[in-house]
Amino acid sequence: MIIFKHHHDLNVDIKQAQTKWLLALKKDQTNAETFYSLALYYFLIENNPVKAQKILEKALLLKKNFEQAFLLQFHLLVSDGNIAKALELLD
Repeated sequence: MIIFKHHHDLNVDIKQAQTKWLLALKKDQTNAETFYSLALYYFLIENNPVKAQKILEKALLLKKNFEQAFLLQFHLLVSDGNIAKALELLD
């Protein structure tokens, strides 16, 4: 997540990265890590937690034990006030 917050300092074109993730998903929709990266982008850069949540759900369908995606999903649910749904994830 640090790269997203400091992409200007690292001389990273984050919009270009988003384009590459979208192109990668057009070619292969089975890569959970790509879905996760795109979800991070929408959450941290576009400030769109709803879209990030939808994309994370796809990542977690592909890779059930994806800890980073699970933690971000938990964070998004708690931030949105969906405490009960977030706690259900822990079961």
